[in-house]
Amino acid sequence: MHLLLPVMAVIAIYISFIDLKTHTISNKSNVALLGLVLVGTLIAALRDGSWNKFFNAWLIGLIVFLAMYLLALLSKGALGGGDIKFAPGLSVGLAYQDPVLGIWSLLLAFQIAGVVALLLLLGKSRSLKQQIAFGPYLTSGFCGVWLWNLVLA
Repeated sequence: MHLLLPVMAVIAIYISFIDLKTHTISNKSNVALLGLVLVGTLIAALRDGSWNKFFNAWLIGLIVFLAMYLLALLSKGALGGGDIKFAPGLSVGLAYQDPVLGIWSLLLAFQIAGVVALLLLLGKSRSLKQQIAFGPYLTSGFCGVWLWNLVLA
């Protein structure tokens, strides 16, 4: 499991650069990430016999997916489908270590995005009607929580 999170970080950073450039996160990228997370958490659960951790992590992923989906509905499409599918994959990887980490990464992503959006608005380089790519913030939340946990563990 200790190799899964760094590999996920590299993939997430790659996906974020594409999202910044195109404002899309492809289904192929999301399927690849989810497949990697599924295989990684399965191997860890088989090796350690930690099936509770496995099921709890995927439950957190489902909760994150539903929260993102609800936000997308309430925001009338401000969150894209790629973001909705990207967030759970990142959350599951962290939630396997500790379920709270999977939620914290999403919360941190929204906090970082909010601060950056406010700065862009104050700097008058964006308006309220313009969209920003959210994948980099999901990646930032993931990497921030992972590194924070790594330092404190």
